[in-house]
Amino acid sequence: MDTNTPPPALPGRAAASPRASPSGSGGGGGGGSGGGGSCSGSHGAPIVTLTRRLTFAAAHALSNPALPPAASAALYGRCSSLHGHNYTLWVSVRGPVDPVSGMVVGAAALKADMAAAVADLDHADLGNIPDLGGVSTVERLAVLLWGRLARGGLGGVLDQVELAETENIRAVYRGEVQE
Repeated sequence: MDTNTPPPALPGRAAASPRASPSGSGGGGGGGSGGGGSCSGSHGAPIVTLTRRLTFAAAHALSNPALPPAASAALYGRCSSLHGHNYTLWVSVRGPVDPVSGMVVGAAALKADMAAAVADLDHADLGNIPDLGGVSTVERLAVLLWGRLARGGLGGVLDQVELAETENIRAVYRGEVQE
């Protein structure tokens, strides 16, 4: 038997996810049944939320290019001046524990996806990031990072993005939009 090929899924279990393989390569999340149980039981794969942390530094001056400068300064107060933050990003993925690797997502793949999502933000002026449209609030950054992570291969298992701008303020985004 080829040792790199996962065994077929057991009845009631999700098939082994390439994303959660020991090599950490591949894409997509896993489907599968909900429910609990042990990793060795035959009831179904346990659903687990895994969270990883990453830090990066960036500068910004809060403003909205759609507003006159005085109105923008009044809206954002002292944050309308150029300043910086040491951001802390937590990314949570949720899915069935792969029966072969014992993981929801390969740790190396999750780390690489997170690093790629912040690569152009780290030590940058966020006012120069076109995807933010000139408004670099922590809320908009969280939504931007969600989109990047979802497109980067975590879309099937991405559960939450939490971004702390300071120890007192953070944004949590779960992919929801108001209709």
